[in-house]
Amino acid sequence: MHRLGTDSARLSFIASSPTRTLTALALTFTLGLPACSTSNGADAGGSDAGAADSGGTDTGGGADTGFPADRTVFINEVVAKAVPDAKYNPTASDWVELYNSSSEKIDLAKWRIIDSKSKPFAEAIALPPGTTIPAKGYLLIYFNKDGAGSPTIAKGLSATEALSLFSPDGVLQDLVDWKEGDAPEGKSWGRTPDGSEITKTFDKPSPNAANP
Repeated sequence: MHRLGTDSARLSFIASSPTRTLTALALTFTLGLPACSTSNGADAGGSDAGAADSGGTDTGGGADTGFPADRTVFINEVVAKAVPDAKYNPTASDWVELYNSSSEKIDLAKWRIIDSKSKPFAEAIALPPGTTIPAKGYLLIYFNKDGAGSPTIAKGLSATEALSLFSPDGVLQDLVDWKEGDAPEGKSWGRTPDGSEITKTFDKPSPNAANP
């Protein structure tokens, strides 16, 4: 599992609704976590996400269900091995999409995310003040390289990985894990439809838009 180092990490945030209205926010902060290599998201030590799978649709990782009954923010889609896209991802950064299923905009200030299914709230990466996600809308978080105008975390994702999302009170709001073959190069893995407990591999990623 990858760990972020003690160097400063720069995040630039962008939230987008289905109508593609954009709101930008930038923050530079320092993380006090143990240092490690962030090159290409590779990690010789493996991942917290569990054993590798042979791949395919609906056969690998999944979404846990032991969460608050009233939760409305989900880890909705993952690209763990991106390819360049001139429109939204020219640097081929890995990315994660959050989805807000409620009819109201949600303030994500002090929410936290981490690439693990076992590490606690205290070790997760805090989202900065002013970060919001629109009603029935999305927020992209880019990993590894500079995602153009979007949140960027200086590490990559792996073919076998997990992500945990916490609310400011430390409650685990979502956790997903995917296995080898679930999110191959140029494809994505996520919930279908948005916010559901069913996950699958998508041939074409759909950033800031509904999953097929």
